[in-house]
Amino acid sequence: MEVLTIESKTFQTLIEKIDLMAKLLVSQGKTDEQESLMDTSELCTLLGISKTTAQRMRSRYQIGYIKSGRKVYYRKSDLDNFLNGRRHEADR
Repeated sequence: MEVLTIESKTFQTLIEKIDLMAKLLVSQGKTDEQESLMDTSELCTLLGISKTTAQRMRSRYQIGYIKSGRKVYYRKSDLDNFLNGRRHEADR
């Protein structure tokens, strides 16, 4: 058996990533009635925005979020509400 030594900061980052992966796996198995969560990276990819813009949206209360420790998560329903609030009807 080989023993591996890593720095505590690296270990904490690894634990956070494992935790996020577990939450994503759990949320993918949920029904539509249950909320699925996404992190800031996923939100930025979906909206085509930077992490700074996501932070600005949180600071201005434009989008709801959940903070767990240092991690920030967004509900799909909060994203839908944000997008629907910015929707403009086409003229007929």
